[in-house]
Amino acid sequence: MFREPKTDMLVVGDVHGSWSQMEKAIRHAKELELDTIFQVGDYGIWHNDKGFLNQQQHLLEQWDIQLLFIDGNHENFPRLYEKKILDDGTRYVRENITHVPRGSRWEWHGLTFLALGGAASIDKGHRVVGRSWWPEELITVEDIIKAQSGGPVDVMLTHDSPRTAPNSVTDDFRGQMEAIEYFGEQAMADCIDHRDRLAEVTNVTTPRLLIHGHYHMSMYGTYFHEDEDNTSGDVRGLHQGMASLNNYTMRFNFDEVKNRIKVLDTIKK
Repeated sequence: MFREPKTDMLVVGDVHGSWSQMEKAIRHAKELELDTIFQVGDYGIWHNDKGFLNQQQHLLEQWDIQLLFIDGNHENFPRLYEKKILDDGTRYVRENITHVPRGSRWEWHGLTFLALGGAASIDKGHRVVGRSWWPEELITVEDIIKAQSGGPVDVMLTHDSPRTAPNSVTDDFRGQMEAIEYFGEQAMADCIDHRDRLAEVTNVTTPRLLIHGHYHMSMYGTYFHEDEDNTSGDVRGLHQGMASLNNYTMRFNFDEVKNRIKVLDTIKK
C-alpha cells in the first residue's frame, strides 16, 4: 500500500477544492519535515479539478510528500470512481495523490487504521442531481459490512461523525432546529440516519481515536462506544480550510497516540 510515514503525519480538514488552502497545508508539512498528508474528505474532486490537482502534484513531487484522502459528501463521485484502482486497492489520482476507498485498512508504526469516507449533505435540496450532488455520498450496507469485518482498530479516519460521539454541532439543539427550518426535516433526518450508520461501524471497530471533518468546526471529546466492553475513544473534528492553519490541520504523532490509548484503557464507564 502507500508508504508508511517516516515520522509523524499531517491530517487536514475540508478544503473543497481550494488550491490556496491545500498549498498552505503542504507548505506546513514541509516546514514540519513531514512526508505524509492525510485529508479527511470534501477534498475537491470536481469537474474543474485539473489545475487544483496539478498544482498540488508539482509541490508534492518536489518535496517528496504523499497526499492521501478519503471522499467526503461534496465530491464528483463518477469522476472519482473512474480513476484507476491500484493493486493495493487505493485509487490513483496523481503520482503523489491517492484516494483511500471506504473500508481500507492498514498498519503504520504499530497502529492499525481504518478509512471510511462519506456523509449526508444537509444542503442536498439546494443542489442539482448529477451536477452538484450524487447519491454515492452515503455509506452503503456494503461499506458498513466491509468496514466492520476486520474488527477493532486503533485509529479511524472518517468524514462524518458517528451519532455516539460528542459533536458541538449536532449536540446544539437550537442550531439543529434552525437547520431543520432552513433545510427541511427530511434533510436533517438523512443526516441523522447517516450518523447512525457510521455508529454501526464504530460500535464494532471501537476506534481509540477517530478523526473527522465535515462540520467545519474544531472539536474534541472522549466517549464510550456501544460495545459490550464500553470501550472508550477520543474524537477529534477538524475545521475547514478557511479557518486558521492550526484549526484545520493537526500533527499526528504516532507515539503520542499510543500513549493516549494506554490512558484510555484505564477509563471505565
